[in-house]
Amino acid sequence: MFALLVITYVVLLVIDNSILFKTMHYINIDTLSLIVSLLLVSRGLEFSGFFSRISKWILEKSTESVIKLYLLVIVFSALSSSIIMNDTSLFIFIPFIMTLSRYMGRLDYLLVLTTISANIGSSLTPTR
Repeated sequence: MFALLVITYVVLLVIDNSILFKTMHYINIDTLSLIVSLLLVSRGLEFSGFFSRISKWILEKSTESVIKLYLLVIVFSALSSSIIMNDTSLFIFIPFIMTLSRYMGRLDYLLVLTTISANIGSSLTPTR
């Protein structure tokens, strides 16, 4: 798919070489650097073992049932996305759930519910 996009771009460049200069104006370097920074922080938290420690703590707190675990993660996801933006919240929660799934097995439903709760939580906060 990416190769098809590159080939299309090269064909358009051959037809009109001014596209190269126009394209550079469409790229927002500030946004890209922010997203890359968030991804680096998320990977750093994962490599440092932070997600493993939090996963063990949450598993200790939710020893009664899996539903309690789901509720803890979903509520924290919604609350964090109401304070910060939902994509920022998901940059932290998705790797965290993937780490949690190493201890509990597949958590597909939790992944989907966390994404939904992050979107709901961010819609609760009015923005301009």
